[in-house]
Amino acid sequence: EFLAMMSHELRTPLNAILGFSDVLMNQYFGPPGAGRYRAYAADIHASGMHLLELIEDILDLSSIEAGKGNLHYRATKQILINLTNNAVKFTQSGGTVEISARVADGKVCLSIADNGPGIPQDKIGAVTDPFERAVGDPYLKSEGWGLGLAITKSLVDLQHGEMEIESVLGQGTTIHIRFSADAVAKLAKSR
Repeated sequence: EFLAMMSHELRTPLNAILGFSDVLMNQYFGPPGAGRYRAYAADIHASGMHLLELIEDILDLSSIEAGKGNLHYRATKQILINLTNNAVKFTQSGGTVEISARVADGKVCLSIADNGPGIPQDKIGAVTDPFERAVGDPYLKSEGWGLGLAITKSLVDLQHGEMEIESVLGQGTTIHIRFSADAVAKLAKSR
């Protein structure tokens, strides 16, 4: 599954880069500046950005799993960015994303809730695995490449936190992150 996912995620933008740059290089539609060249250049750029983001996420995940990630403010910020991006990405136009924080039982609890499509119950335990998505077939079109929640889970674990996912198909997903109040106090002092 990993190889199928990587093959798809790397080949698709590489094929676009090679195909569109071939059109530009050989001037199939006339001299530069004519025809569809600007659109092809935009596709090359978008494909390159897609590859760069994928490689950066893989390197982040590798660094965290190798124990080289640092416990600091950027990790907590990255957790919130990843979870908020996911919630927004999978919530339809006009939907809602809510972020809340509270202190309970000596822990700081952060929750990100959306009213998107939700995650099937049999996939909830696996969506934090690298390259895992709620859609089981790696060849089906789905946003992202399945690293955001894996990176988030690794960052939460690195800070000795807890991550819980609640989801109902057709109603949405809520992800709860909990850190001990002591860890949050140390984090605030290190900032």
